Amino acid sequence: MSRMGGRSDISDEKEISDKKKHKIHLPNFGNTVSSRRFRFLPGDAVICVVIALFCAAFILGIFLYRKQDDTKEKYVKITVNGEVFLNHPMSLYSKPQRYVLPTKDGQVVIDISSEEARISQSDCPDQICVKQGALKKIGDGAVCLPNRIVVQIVAGEKGEDSGIGSADATSGILDDSGKTPDAVAR
Repeated sequence: MSRMGGRSDISDEKEISDKKKHKIHLPNFGNTVSSRRFRFLPGDAVICVVIALFCAAFILGIFLYRKQDDTKEKYVKITVNGEVFLNHPMSLYSKPQRYVLPTKDGQVVIDISSEEARISQSDCPDQICVKQGALKKIGDGAVCLPNRIVVQIVAGEKGEDSGIGSADATSGILDDSGKTPDAVAR
């Protein structure tokens, strides 16, 4: 017997060997069925309904906003160096017109018709404004940063013309014929 508590050294060895026999059990995730299952509660249903209503309202709002823009007349607005050069209804362009705006590096060519506007030619190095393509919907726009020219399709009420469309790219004044001296409409 040992001096402590009357145990023998043999029983100590037996305890150690019993401890070694115990194996660590890892959970088997693939084959076991959890005893705790997810239950769909009434609060979960309320949350799902609220999310579905929010999504439906969002989609309906987008649809109605676009429908509202279709009723407004489309205007083409050209801004040069921060000043409005042209702001006219697109319906005035039954025949396509071309505007040639001189710039410090060459020229920018803008084509406008009753259906679309586009920057068709520019002397800027990256040609992003030309690659933008046709501007057809309200909110579409093309920007030529090196030449500081912006072409936009904006909304307006029928019969409403801003009257600002007579600004010139350099001086803001029209010549006697009513045309801008630096821009040529073809």
